[in-house]
Order: sequence, then structure tokens, then C-alpha cells
Amino acid sequence: MMKLWQRFLGIGLAVLIALGNGAAAAEGLTVTIPEQVTVNGPRIGLGDIGTFSGGTPAEYQILAQMALGPAPQPGQSRVFAKKYLDFQIKQLPLKEPVRLEMSETVTIQVAAVCITKDAIAAEVGKLLPAKPGVTRWIELNNLPDSIWLNPGDWRIGAVPVGKLPDFGKVLFQVTLENGSERKVINVSGRIRAKARVYKLVHHLPKFTPLQPEDLEPVEMELTFGDEFCEDWEGWRTSKPVRAGRILRAADLQRVPLVAKDHPVRVTVKNAGVEIVIAGIALADGWSGDSIPVVNPSSKTKFRAKVSGPGATEVIILE
Repeated sequence: MMKLWQRFLGIGLAVLIALGNGAAAAEGLTVTIPEQVTVNGPRIGLGDIGTFSGGTPAEYQILAQMALGPAPQPGQSRVFAKKYLDFQIKQLPLKEPVRLEMSETVTIQVAAVCITKDAIAAEVGKLLPAKPGVTRWIELNNLPDSIWLNPGDWRIGAVPVGKLPDFGKVLFQVTLENGSERKVINVSGRIRAKARVYKLVHHLPKFTPLQPEDLEPVEMELTFGDEFCEDWEGWRTSKPVRAGRILRAADLQRVPLVAKDHPVRVTVKNAGVEIVIAGIALADGWSGDSIPVVNPSSKTKFRAKVSGPGATEVIILE
């Protein structure tokens, strides 16, 4: 009885071993490919996108060397169907059949660095000098949302082509550098600006000093680039300006320290001696200007240097 039981046990073990060997043999040489793969390029082999099992090193080498063509450009992808890859594998000089484990397709991308349009715009924006009271930004035109490059520490540089305007159309040369690699892009754009400007409430004649009741502050995007954006105090009209107009730089000038046909204090300096006399300015004058002055008593005319509000000086050299 014991011998019979031992015989059945031996037969059972043999069957289990045979089934195990059959399962291993059924699995055989296998290629496993995920749905998405990132490669380093520039060309793709089966060994770049899949893993192998159930075979010999020699078989793995044959599989790995199966060429699949060039890698996709940075930022792009290539897609291979399972049927296509299975057909190509069957053309290889392998004695045993190969089982391919994958989805219906595999998507292949290349390892890359993405330089965004916003990153380039931020670098270009550093070229704009600060201007009090004005917010400026650059709108880039012929630039894609992203630029894909080979892996590396890419640095962005930008210089204007020609003189950088305060406002309006502009052209930049953008460089992308990674060691010895260098990419140059010519980028057109427009410098835009927003600021507080002034709208005239009343018509103002020529040479009228600005007053707060004459002005309506308005926040707006600049359309000409020469809109007046400074503090209005100390300015006057340089010509008649109609109501409703947004003030522009050409409409205004600084209020002169000395006004034409107004009294002026004249300090005459000679050999350390100073004499103050009265005069009448015959022209507007700003600091450092030389203007004609007349002595109202003697009617003598002379030139004097503007030194301050309502003041001039004459220095007589020995």
C-alpha cells in the first residue's frame, strides 16, 4: 500500500514539473513595450523602447539592434502600431517565435528642454528701462508658444536690433545657448504701455499754467507714445489746446523761472561787490538761460543769466 502511494506521488510530481516546464516554454522569448517611451535619440532601436525576457543574450542583441528610424524632433512624437512592430520582429533571424506584449500603439518622444514664449518675453522685458508712472510690456509676434531643444542648461539672451524705442514696433535678436550649441531667432514685437494721462476739461490758451481744475486724470493704454504722463505741476501750455484732448508732450513746456514782460531781480557782481537792481525780462527764461533784460529807469538793455524764480545775475569780469 505504501509503495502504491509513493508511486502516485512520484507521478504527480513529474506531471507538475512537466507542466511548469511547458508554461516556461510557452512563454518563450518576449518583448515588452510600454504605451509611452522617452528616448535620447537621434535614432531609435527596439532596445530603446522595449525590454526582453525569456531568451538568450544573443537573441536580446538581435532584438535590440532592430532599427526603427530617426527619433522625433524635440517637442514632437512618433507612433508605432503593434501590428507594424510585430511584423518587423518576425523578419529578424531568430529561431524561436517572439511574443510581443504592448498596447495597440506606442508613442515615442525624445528627451528635450522646453523654452516657453513667456520665458523669452520675460528676458526681453529686462531691456525696457523703468519710466516713472508708466507700465510697459512687450508683445512678441512671430514666436511659437514653446521651443523644444536638446537637453542641457540653455540660457536666453536678447538684444534690440537698432535703437530701442520707448513705444511701438521693435525687432529683437534672441539667442539660446547651451555650451557650444547656439540658436538665433529674430523676433518682431511691439512695446506697449499704460499710464495715467490727462484729459483737458477746458480750452487753454497758449502759455497757461496747468491747474487741477483744468485736468481729468485718465488711466489708459498709450496710443501715440508721447502722451504726457508726468506730474502736471510746474508745466504750462506751449500752444492753445482744446478741451477734450489728451495732453501730449508737444502741448506743454516747463513754466519758466523768469517770464517775459515780468519784473526780475538782477544781481550785479563785480570784484566781490554785489548790487541788486530791478529789471524787466524781455524773454522767458529757464535755469541757466541767458536772456535780455531792460532797466526800466535807464532803459538800458543787457543780458543776464537766469539763476532762480524771478531772479537773474550779471557777473562783470575784470
